[in-house]
Amino acid sequence: MLRFAFGQLFIVKSSVNLESDMLSVPDFFWENEVWEPIFKHACKYLDIDDRVAVVNKRLEVLDGMFQMLKDQLEVRHATRLEWIIIWLIVAEVGLELVWNILIKDSENAETKVSTMHPLSSPTCVLLTVPDLSGGAVLGFFPHNPPPH
Repeated sequence: MLRFAFGQLFIVKSSVNLESDMLSVPDFFWENEVWEPIFKHACKYLDIDDRVAVVNKRLEVLDGMFQMLKDQLEVRHATRLEWIIIWLIVAEVGLELVWNILIKDSENAETKVSTMHPLSSPTCVLLTVPDLSGGAVLGFFPHNPPPH
């Protein structure tokens, strides 16, 4: 809609200043020089130059208003994009927290539980120590945690 209005404004400006014969003597009067003084007198009587200047001033005011509206719409669009980026960052941080706290910690807890030997207890630990022949030596060793 705004682009259409800008286009219409441009067409009116070019029509007034470039395409119309209001600012110059039409070709008809070049061919019939007798009528040229009458045309100039009529233009002066009707204040054509002043009226065109007024129309141009009004078109400049409209152009300024459209430019202001366009700037406002661009600011609104930029603000909307900034909020989208902020919410994407919040979602990324939230997903990272969920991943690190809930999923990764539960995987680590499952790994710890699966590596504990069923015969281990808080006071006695089952250790597997490789020997030189390639086998393994199992042994229970007392585990005395330091007093608090």
